[in-house]
Amino acid sequence: MILNRSVGRKLRYQLRRLASGQQYKVEVYDVLDANQVKTQNIELMRTVFAALQDYIPSRCSVKLTLFRAKTRPLKGDSSRDLGWSRFVDDLDVCSINGTHDTILHPPNVNELAKQLTERLDRISR
Repeated sequence: MILNRSVGRKLRYQLRRLASGQQYKVEVYDVLDANQVKTQNIELMRTVFAALQDYIPSRCSVKLTLFRAKTRPLKGDSSRDLGWSRFVDDLDVCSINGTHDTILHPPNVNELAKQLTERLDRISR
């Protein structure tokens, strides 16, 4: 399956509008190169896109821990909670040294493991 060059931009736009409560219709062929998609997959893709567009996120009464990279890209959400506080009542944000791509690699993964262990220990008490 080959994606059009602008797929990331279109999907990010759709997700931002969805999160803000606005509707925006994205069709399968807006994102996928029709010549590269097998015929039997088209209906599945239409179903997935319809589900994405019909989904309205709501608040949850849960405690959520967000492990996020301290180093953020120049573009994108720069808020501390990355927008999660809109959806959960109790949010714990834990910043880990590194970038999105490096927090799962040494030495940053060691800090992530330590923070995760501390939080799991608190739950098990």
